[in-house]
Order: sequence, then structure tokens, then C-alpha cells
Amino acid sequence: MPAAPLGALTHKATASAKPSAHPSPTPTTHNVVIQLTATEDCWVLLTSPGDGTQLFMGVIPAGSSRTWTEKKAVDVRLGNPGGVVLTVNGQRQNPDSTVPVTLSFSPSTS
Repeated sequence: MPAAPLGALTHKATASAKPSAHPSPTPTTHNVVIQLTATEDCWVLLTSPGDGTQLFMGVIPAGSSRTWTEKKAVDVRLGNPGGVVLTVNGQRQNPDSTVPVTLSFSPSTS
């Protein structure tokens, strides 16, 4: 007799697992995902270009990583661009600068 309820539960679990697979890719398609790993100390400022709202300001110490996920465009000011590995929406960024630089990123449309 215990085999019948287990079979019924297994069937229900399989049926409910399929719908959860579809919603997961959708929420990330219109975000800006910024991943920063500091190889040297770096001062970082993230702002919203539309209204200038400060999203983050601080020093990321060497050896540390930080990730931000934003729904709107973001300006990223790096005080030491040569001291970071920056990836935005899965693509590595290479700011060719030895002086502070501001980079602008928009949500992915793919």
C-alpha cells in the first residue's frame, strides 16, 4: 500500500517542476549586472544618469569582489581603472585609462 501514495506524489512533483523552468530567464533580461573584482584598491561610484541618484560609493579593497544588479542605466566612476577586472552583462570591459574614468551602461536588451 505505501507504493501507491509514493507514485502519486512523484507524478505531482514532476508536473509542478515544468512550469518553474520558464520564468527564471525572464527577470534578468532587462538588468545591468556589474561585476567588479579589485586587483588593487579602487574607489567606485555608481550613479543613475537620469537623476544623479547615488547607488554606491566606496573603496573596493584589493582582493575583493562586488556585484550590482540594476534595472536602469548606470554610470560607473572608477578611481583606479587599471586596478579592477570589470564585467558588465557578461562582457569584460577594458577601460584604457590610468586616470579616473566614467563608463555608462544600459540594461541588456537581449
